[in-house]
Amino acid sequence: MDEPSLLISRYCDNDLSAADRDRLIAWLREDDQHAYRLARELLLHSRLQDLLQQQEMQSLAWVEALDAAPGPGDPKAGWPVVGKRRWVSRLAVLAACLALAVGVGYWFKPPAVVAQVSRIAGAAVTSRGEKLAVGDLLVPGERLRIDRGVVLLTFECGAQVLVEAPAVFVPEHAMACTLERGGASAQVPTQAIGFTLSTPLARITDLGTEFRLRWLDESRFDLHVFDGLVEVGLNRRFKHALDAPLTISEGRSIRFDAETGELQTLDFEESLRPTF
Repeated sequence: MDEPSLLISRYCDNDLSAADRDRLIAWLREDDQHAYRLARELLLHSRLQDLLQQQEMQSLAWVEALDAAPGPGDPKAGWPVVGKRRWVSRLAVLAACLALAVGVGYWFKPPAVVAQVSRIAGAAVTSRGEKLAVGDLLVPGERLRIDRGVVLLTFECGAQVLVEAPAVFVPEHAMACTLERGGASAQVPTQAIGFTLSTPLARITDLGTEFRLRWLDESRFDLHVFDGLVEVGLNRRFKHALDAPLTISEGRSIRFDAETGELQTLDFEESLRPTF
């Protein structure tokens, strides 16, 4: 048993000396993951105690029932009474361990990862106030605030999204994200067709393409399609929203105004194509 395991075991058994306590504190300060490990071990220890206590109470009920069962001389008896208390106790411990194993697999199942930070040129933080760094893994619903520059995210499906400051961006799952404000460009490979970028004004569904969406203000956005096709479904809370989604093909740019419901065709500018 390594020293951290020994210290944690003594801590759980309330048998930690002053010197042990100092070593445990020093170990916890070395890495944030050490605190997580301690918390996990404490939870496991506590849960195991609870389960053993519950199973012990159940085993007592089983023993009482078995004591009233037919004796060894009775032809209806299906098993010997001798040693049955020991058998039931072992069964109770086994049941507790099985229940704990199932529970641990559920409690400590790692959260789903939907995207990874591939590049940062600027400043960005998570909703918890943590600074975003290259290599960070993002879970569903992780709200990002990009204050300056750009952040490139690679989704599990293979799609890449370049978010432009100032922006608020949320990866929803492996095939969907939300841009609450700011700008975003997406490059979507064939296997990720159907990737969706939602905004308060519209939902952009990729049909195998590269596109760029930019908020202008609260009610307007520009959409530029560089390759392939995208489907634009305007939010139905606007009275001018279209009954059916629009399909925008490559080489086209549009501007949507939610106040007037106007959908304007813009001059296409290849120079706006982002670099992934």
